[in-house]
Amino acid sequence: MFTPAERNRIRNFPEPDVLLWALWAGKEAAFKVLVKSDPALPFIPRHYEVHLDDYGLRGTSTDAGTCNPHVEGAVLTPDGPIPLRIYRRCTYIHALALSEGEEYFDYIFWRVEVLPELKGVDSPEVESRIVREALKRCVATHLGWNQKDMEIRRAEAGNRPGPPRLYYQGKRTTLDLSLSHDGHFGAYAVLMISPDERPEKSDKPDLSCQRDDAAL
Repeated sequence: MFTPAERNRIRNFPEPDVLLWALWAGKEAAFKVLVKSDPALPFIPRHYEVHLDDYGLRGTSTDAGTCNPHVEGAVLTPDGPIPLRIYRRCTYIHALALSEGEEYFDYIFWRVEVLPELKGVDSPEVESRIVREALKRCVATHLGWNQKDMEIRRAEAGNRPGPPRLYYQGKRTTLDLSLSHDGHFGAYAVLMISPDERPEKSDKPDLSCQRDDAAL
């Protein structure tokens, strides 16, 4: 799964499991960026080499949900470098990747939630539905939309589902989003700006890191 350079870094890192999952999360995040443009793209992990300042991952574990400095880097892919941010918490590693410049990171709202509804669930469809509802609650809170008027659809792309798209009142929105789940963890990220809008520092929202008790 890892390149020789990555394996060497993992072996020499004080907490090998932390760096291993950080590199893996980075690979998956970068692949999810590229597969939006090419749904048929195969995932070959060794073709995605993660470069980051792993010093920032040392001893940064904090309570789940609280803010701590992120680690910046990039994933070298067959289609070029993908900007990357890695967040370490006491119970998980979370990665964000973008097809655009680093300035867009400040317009992403992301959460990793422990969802009791996922405990004991062994159905990808049910897991996906629960995480989708969590994302819709997030968007409804921040944009003032009616959650009942939102729908997340995945159109078929070739022989597998395409990326998730958010529809509001039956119309497709320009919000870019990502969903994932593992065990009783559910994660989502939403780019709260249209892809054709350029970020302005003057109106940068505080979305990049929220406490677990934030209203949803």
